[in-house]
Formats: sequence, C-alpha cells, structure tokens
Amino acid sequence: MTPPFHALVLGLRGRDVERILLKHDVPGTVRSLSGPASLAFGLARGRLLQMADLPPISPGYYRAFLWGHWAVVSVAFLGTLASFALGLAANVTLLLALVTIVIAVSAVLSTSLLNKKAKDEFVQAPDEVSPWDLLGWAIVSDPFIGLAVGLFALLFVFLLFVVWLPLLLAIVSLFSFGEAWRSYRVALVTTPQRTELTSVGRDLLRSGGVLSRGWDVYLASPDRQLASIGRKMHRRVHWAFLAFGASSLTLAISEVASRTWPGDIWSLAFVAFAVASTMSFVLLLGALHRRRTLRFGKIVEFATL
Repeated sequence: MTPPFHALVLGLRGRDVERILLKHDVPGTVRSLSGPASLAFGLARGRLLQMADLPPISPGYYRAFLWGHWAVVSVAFLGTLASFALGLAANVTLLLALVTIVIAVSAVLSTSLLNKKAKDEFVQAPDEVSPWDLLGWAIVSDPFIGLAVGLFALLFVFLLFVVWLPLLLAIVSLFSFGEAWRSYRVALVTTPQRTELTSVGRDLLRSGGVLSRGWDVYLASPDRQLASIGRKMHRRVHWAFLAFGASSLTLAISEVASRTWPGDIWSLAFVAFAVASTMSFVLLLGALHRRRTLRFGKIVEFATL
C-alpha cells in the first residue's frame, strides 16, 4: 500500500489549499498555521522545504512549553550569577539559588516526560543540530561555564523564535504590504491520492504558493523550475529575516546591558549591531520585494496560458 503524501505549501491560506484539492477531487487534510506559529514550530525553514520525503508533522505546544520552561531556568540561573557579581545580600543570593535549583529540577522532570512528544513535533533535517544537542555538548565540555553559556543560548533562542521574530513579523509586514506575513503562512498537506498532484501543484504555483521538494516528483519540468526558484527566494527571505531578528535582539540586549553595567565597550557593540540590523533589514525588504514580484509574475504567466 502506498503511504500517504506529506508536503508543505508556504504563502497560501489553508482554505485556498483546500479549495484547490477539492477542485481536483483529491481527498486529504490541510492544517494551516499563521506566520508566528510557523516560526515557533520551525516549519518555515529552508532545509525543511528541501526534504524530499517529509514524515507526518503534528505541530503542538510541548516543544514550546519545554523551551519556555528552560528559559525560566536560564533567567533564574543568570539572575543568581548576577547577584554574586553585584554583591547582593547573602540571603538574596541563597534564595535565588534555591529557586533556580527547584525550577531546574522541575525542568529536568518535565523534559524527561515530554521530550519524546516534543521531538515528534519537530522535523529535523539530517544535517541540522537542535538547541538541546548544543546544550548537552556545552554541559559536557564544561559543567559550569558550559551550562551558563548553554542556558543563555537557549534563552536567546526562545526569545528569538517565540517572542521577538513574531513581533518583528508584524512590523515588517507593514513595510512590505503584508508580503512578510504571507510568506510565513504554512499549510501542511496530507493526502492518500497521488494521481492528480500534478494539476494540484500547478494550481498551487499559479496561486503564488511555495512548494516543498516532495512536490517536484509530480510536477512538469517548467513547474519544477518555478518551484525551485520559489524555494530559493524563500530561503533568502528567511535568512535575511533571521539575521535581522538576531541582530536587532542582540542590539536590544546590549542596550539593556549597557544601562546595567556601564562601559565604553557597549557603545562599540551598539554601533556594530545597529549597522548589522540596518543592513539585514534592507536585504530583507529587497528579498521580500523580489518574492512579491516573482509571485505576481507567476500568477500573470499562468493566467495568460
């Protein structure tokens, strides 16, 4: 028995994908996610689009919960270190240390219970490294410094993907006339029927969708080239957006740190991250404009056939 077909469609609403499936009498299920959800669940990654055989994807909230739990551990741990560095009262430092231990133990217990479900929610490409792997390597390399660096990195990743990037997505969408928000819409398609996928894929391309590589087997040569170009453009948008998000978040962190621990080094860091944020923002707008032009170009080209 042929296994079901699992694939991704970016840039289209779920009901638009369902309409195209119904048009060609293709049974299946479509689960749509908004831009912030696709960022938090990691479904808009270029490497995921390049996977020819996608396993079933069931995005949920176990992974986000574990990220948030360990982010709280990171805040408590870094707060305890800051209390030592600032020379706070011994009872305050002891209280912070005890709270950190309690939260860390609960995080370890929740991870042991929910890690299997969290891994099932996240499809990892063969050459990708997860934040949990990085945290484990950091702790093994140095139980104290490695733990501190690993927890800070985990907190940064949580803030970046769950809080900062969704906020920036709404802001950038205003400058790109909604193109950024549209680019991060994700529809998860599952169907047991593969006979009409050529027509379905063609209509999805005509509607401006970006198809994962699994569709290429069923597309004609011209459509396959358009699908490849669409994935390449999405990768450019995604990398520019990640660069803008990471640099702007680091800029915000350096500004807060400069107010807490004044020093001349922060002015240099502020200028460097400000320049990086500006450059990546310009590259992002350019990539979004190119993506918008390509999307309308495909629609016009197909409409004239």
